[in-house]
This record gives sequence, structure tokens and C-alpha cells, in this order.
Amino acid sequence: MKVLIFDRAKNREKLLQAYPGIYGVDSETNNNVTYGISDNQFSVIKTCGVIACDISEMPQVAEMYAEQGLKDEIMALHEDIKEYGIGLR
Repeated sequence: MKVLIFDRAKNREKLLQAYPGIYGVDSETNNNVTYGISDNQFSVIKTCGVIACDISEMPQVAEMYAEQGLKDEIMALHEDIKEYGIGLR
């Protein structure tokens, strides 16, 4: 798992545009969060930083965000990725 903290706020949309191979999904519960999926990697993208991990580590990341109400959303994405093969190589 990798954690990247920005020195200043970043525009999530511009970050995704800079990396067109990343499939971005906006959070339904928090409008300050976008999820990124690409090449067996999952990321939680916020204006203040990014947490990136292997798709197999998504349950651990979901636990990290349980208090922010994102756990169920991340686990639902994990199930969709496994079922539909999104972002897998």
C-alpha cells in the first residue's frame, strides 16, 4: 500500500486526466472522494492525497475508511471488480 500526501490541494479530475488509463468512479457518499482502478491497482483519490494498493488489499483499505462511511462503498466496488474484471490484467 502506498500513501501520497499532497503539499497543496489537487483537482481530482485533472489528476485523472493526466492518467487516462485509470478508470475513475466518484464516491456516492462523499463528494470529496474519487476511486481509481487500473492494472490491478485501486486508489482512493482525495484533494489532499492518494492511497493506492493492489486490488487484493481493498478490504484493508475499506477498514481504514470505515469511520468515514466509505467501507461499504469500497467493498461493493471490490465485488464489482471481481465479478466484472474491471481494472484487472
